[in-house]
Amino acid sequence: MIKFISKILAKKQKTINYILLSSNLIYRSNPLILMLRMKGGKRAEAGEWLSEIQALLYGIIKSNNALEVFMNNEMAGKKVFVENQEIKMDNNEKLWAAIYIIDNAILRIFATMDKIGQMVRVYYEHPDHGGYLQILPRKKCSLCLEQMDEKNCTFGTIKSYLDKYPRNKIIDNALVDLDKNYSINFLRPYRSGFVHRKNKLEKHIGIKGEVKSKYNDDGSVTTEYCIENKLPDLNELRARISEAYNAITIFINKTSNIIFPED
Repeated sequence: MIKFISKILAKKQKTINYILLSSNLIYRSNPLILMLRMKGGKRAEAGEWLSEIQALLYGIIKSNNALEVFMNNEMAGKKVFVENQEIKMDNNEKLWAAIYIIDNAILRIFATMDKIGQMVRVYYEHPDHGGYLQILPRKKCSLCLEQMDEKNCTFGTIKSYLDKYPRNKIIDNALVDLDKNYSINFLRPYRSGFVHRKNKLEKHIGIKGEVKSKYNDDGSVTTEYCIENKLPDLNELRARISEAYNAITIFINKTSNIIFPED
């Protein structure tokens, strides 16, 4: 088991190429620059959300780079140092560290998508773009509409609204493409497992099984304790994270000329 953990950390990595954001996007979207150019209002609000998106994207790259260095060191049999201080870890601790890095990157991907929803919401709130959006609250009657705002807007809520009440075709279609992206859907179960479902990744650290119980008609109870044998392919997760990152940058590059026009 220990040798297998070491082997999975030291796998040869796939080549990853990152798609860059438009070179003049900062000039077109920075809130302070927009206000100085008398282009404030909803465009400046949307620019604030984009700045948060860019910070999250930067963190995704840094997480993937850290995982790459970690795996390269393991393949070369090198020690891990932080500020000239050797960090001693056994194989289980190394796997935990790798999974921690992956968890961070995955959470950042889906946080980015929710902030994309906020950016699109703010853009559409401008009177020239359709005005404020609304959602159907789950706990109220279907005829009661609630205004969409920062508290209740997510990637999912705004996409559901635009599926029923489309506005700008390019933006709406780009949201659909992002939602259907293979790598993003590949990573969704890991995000759900980290937040509110059973975490499949961390079950490989120590002895952690999945418990299932069933109450039978005869009054007896059947309880199963299953230990997962298959370790996660960290190289595959690393590649999917980078492809999800690229899907997000493609969305921004497709829509930025609309949300942040050159005028």
